[in-house]
Amino acid sequence: MPMLRQSDNITLDDKKVKVLEQKTVHGVTCVALITIIRRFLNFIVKIILARLLEPTDFGLVAIGLLVINTFDLFRELGFSSALIYKGDDSEHTAANTAFIILPIIGTILFVVSYISAHYIATFFNNPTIEHIIRILSLTFIISSFGNVPYTLIEKELEFKKEVLPETISRIGYACVAIGLALLGYGVWSIVYGQVISVALLTVFVWLVSDWRPSFNFDITVAKDLFGYGKHALAASIFVFIVTNIDDAIIGKIIGITALGFYTVAYSIATLPTTNITYLVTKVAFPMYSKLREDERVLKKAFLKTVNYVAMICIPVSFGIFILAPEIIHVVFGDKWSPSIPLLQILCVYALSRSLLASCGSVMYAVGRPDINKNIMFSASILSTIMIPIFALKVGLIGATIAVALVYIFILFMQYYYALGLVRAGFFDLIRVLYKPFIASSGMLILIFMIKYFVEGVELLLLGMITGISSYLILISFLSNNEEKKEILNLLNYFRCRG
Repeated sequence: MPMLRQSDNITLDDKKVKVLEQKTVHGVTCVALITIIRRFLNFIVKIILARLLEPTDFGLVAIGLLVINTFDLFRELGFSSALIYKGDDSEHTAANTAFIILPIIGTILFVVSYISAHYIATFFNNPTIEHIIRILSLTFIISSFGNVPYTLIEKELEFKKEVLPETISRIGYACVAIGLALLGYGVWSIVYGQVISVALLTVFVWLVSDWRPSFNFDITVAKDLFGYGKHALAASIFVFIVTNIDDAIIGKIIGITALGFYTVAYSIATLPTTNITYLVTKVAFPMYSKLREDERVLKKAFLKTVNYVAMICIPVSFGIFILAPEIIHVVFGDKWSPSIPLLQILCVYALSRSLLASCGSVMYAVGRPDINKNIMFSASILSTIMIPIFALKVGLIGATIAVALVYIFILFMQYYYALGLVRAGFFDLIRVLYKPFIASSGMLILIFMIKYFVEGVELLLLGMITGISSYLILISFLSNNEEKKEILNLLNYFRCRG
């Protein structure tokens, strides 16, 4: 197993660690607030739009966003990761260099996506997709101007500054999308909402950021940025393939309507867990980058992060799995019933994705993004082979199973290398995972028993209440005094900051 060697004799002083710990917890608080606001608005908007629009509309937007997100991989060339990794002494020059390059890249991507829209629409045999892609491609130019100040905010763990831009952008999307849907704009309500959201985010990031460009370009710094960023870019490409090729295959082989059912199931399964993944990834990378000088502290921070993620994501995934029929019927309506088995399968995918959230951050922080790149390259090949085979043989459910299996593979590979980088063992990982798993299993059994007595809305509400309360009781019983004290201190800190 690979080991981190470059810092064997380096330790961080307690004062520095304490400051970083406080900034990290504060950062987690702010990112959690941002995530809750954004995801809550997204979920509410999705429910409303699911009532107003048809599954085919969601399928069309999924194809359009798939294309846009594919090109979007090249929008910042891995420069964001490079800016966070680089030391503070070269930050100013690197930021100005990146700021000059990124709008040029954004304009090129706009032109390429605009031209290719016609051929992509022909591939899917739907002319509406052409217009969707061309309108969404405007976001390349708009977002390129906000990337550098946004990244610098994250580097310094000043996530409080992101609350306003993120909140305003999601409110803008909600108002535009719902308003246009009520006026009968159909699929275009989502498309125009996306463009407005990106524009608002870019504008308000500049309002809260202290950084201003001086337009200094350094070719040597540009090469350094690309030298690190190329691995991050390659990894992002492979991650994108793994997480998005399912949409392309399902839409092409099984159909746009089937993709609509899959999209809704995917959004429900990943709503809570990917929120945690997003939070951890956003905070962990800059935090680990500042802690990489001391392996002991880095190992402790890594395992503690995994433990916190497991305590939230395992019970949530188990709960969604057992209550999937009630969630679909009560919240979305009977017309979305085909999404139920997909939702249950995707709970495995979502849990795997959340549990590996810290692994990539450690690899990037210690200067080994190439490891993540190689793992995701292998996973992208598996996805390309398995998903179409399962889709052709078993249909939509088969394709969904393939998606879950690929991420289980990624989970094992990521932990194999990440544990080595922080000098931790397999049993260290088991010690932080087994308690949440046991408590969640007990919760699952109780909810399953309740299903014999109630149904519908009553079951959904009672199941959620029983699940939360039983899990808290069980995890409290299994935790020792030190763990309980740690959680209470964390909650008290959140309350004080709030």
